[in-house]
Amino acid sequence: MQQSFWPTWRNILVKRNLLKPARFLFDTNSALIPLIGQLMFIGMPLVRGVVNASSYQAFVEMLTDENELANFVDYLKGAQV
Repeated sequence: MQQSFWPTWRNILVKRNLLKPARFLFDTNSALIPLIGQLMFIGMPLVRGVVNASSYQAFVEMLTDENELANFVDYLKGAQV
């Protein structure tokens, strides 16, 4: 289940001070997000040894699933910094 990665992804965004920009991007550029997901999917073989493959794949799948992305955005909005 992808939701198990959500706290990890949120923590990465918080640690890098990207939580607010990510919220803004996900809210305002919803048409671009699936395209970004597809580009990340194409690049998956390049990052396989660098990042956690299952987390990366789950993130890509979440970006291409409109309902899952909306749920993740709602989760980020409720995240405490």
